[in-house]
Amino acid sequence: MNVMSRETVLRSYIEMVWEDYDYILIDCMPSLGMITINALACADSILIPVQAAYLPFKGLQQLIKTVGKVKRQICTGQQKLDT
Repeated sequence: MNVMSRETVLRSYIEMVWEDYDYILIDCMPSLGMITINALACADSILIPVQAAYLPFKGLQQLIKTVGKVKRQICTGQQKLDT
């Protein structure tokens, strides 16, 4: 696996079982690591639970920026995320 494809590893596994399920939920830790990037790259929509406070809101802003980058760079030609 090369560096360019590491963001799409989860997508390749999900594509193998996609037809067998109505929904596939991927629960990620609250970080912007490689697992979260993989989950965003294979998702067709996302749900972000967040507390109504200042610090969680700042983290949400960063996550929204990351979702935008994934849409532009990784999901090009693939399905697009619905936010």
